[in-house]
Amino acid sequence: MSHKSLIVIPGFLTEPHTLARQDQSSAFNKLDPSAALDRRAWELAFQHLTHDDVEVLTFQWASQSAIELLWETLGPILKQARNLSLDFVKSQLMKSAGDIHDAWTQARTECDAQIQALHELIAERCNLGEVQVIGHSLGARLALKTMHEQAQQGHSLDYKLSAWAPAISLKDLDWERLSRQKYLPEIMYSQADLVLKLIYPLGQGARPSGHMLDIITLLASLMNSNPQKQALGLIGPPSVAASIKQRSIDLSAQNIRHLTYLPSAEYLFKSSQYLKEYLKTS
Repeated sequence: MSHKSLIVIPGFLTEPHTLARQDQSSAFNKLDPSAALDRRAWELAFQHLTHDDVEVLTFQWASQSAIELLWETLGPILKQARNLSLDFVKSQLMKSAGDIHDAWTQARTECDAQIQALHELIAERCNLGEVQVIGHSLGARLALKTMHEQAQQGHSLDYKLSAWAPAISLKDLDWERLSRQKYLPEIMYSQADLVLKLIYPLGQGARPSGHMLDIITLLASLMNSNPQKQALGLIGPPSVAASIKQRSIDLSAQNIRHLTYLPSAEYLFKSSQYLKEYLKTS
C-alpha cells in the first residue's frame, strides 16, 4: 500500500493569542479563537478527519498572529470606550492600518522565503508515495508559489494541492503554467471573506503615515475592483484559467469566512475532488 502524506500549511492566523490568554477579562479569551487558529489545531482536526493510514504533517513557518495584532492596535480603543474622542479613534485606526501593513509585509516576506524548504519537503514525501497539500491564507499563497516556481524551473512534482482562501493576487501567478500541471490546483474561495476583502488590500500599497491623503488612499484600495489586484481567495481563478476555475469551489453561498475554513473542514473535504477520498467516512 502506497504511503499517503497530507501536508498542512496554516497561514497568517496560526499562533496562539497569548495576550488574550494573559488577560482573563479579554473578549478574545472568552471566544478562544485560537482553537481555530493555532497550527496544532489544524493538525489535530485533520488527523481526526482522515484515514489512519494518512500521515498528517504541518509545515511550520514564522507567521504573525493577527489576533494579537488586532488586540494590540484596537485594544486601546476598547479600553477607553466610555471616553473616546474622534481624534483618538482616527489616530488609533491609522496606527492599526500601519501595523497591519507592517505585519502583512513581514509575514509575506517570511512566507515567500520558505518556497525552497516546502519544495524539498514535498519532494521528500513524493518519494515515499502519494502527497496531498492543503494551504490556508498565506499558507495557500506559499503552496501556490511553490507549485508555480516548480513549473517555471521544470521541477514539477506529482502531488495534489487544495488552496483555501489564498492570500495572493491573480497577477502574481502564471496561470498558463499552472494549467499545465498533471494535477491542477484546487482553489477554494469566498466573497464572504472579509479578511481578504478589507484587510488584504491594506498590505498591497505604501505604508499609511497618518495623513488625510492616506485615508483617501486606504478607501480607494478597499474599493479597488481590478480583479488582478484582488485576492485569489476572494474572487477565485481568472477566466483565462478555465480548467482550474472549473475545478475550484466557490464557497460564498455557504458564507465561509477566513476564520471558518477550519471549523468547516469536513464540509470542504466532502466538496473536494481531491480530499474526499481521505475522509474516514469515504
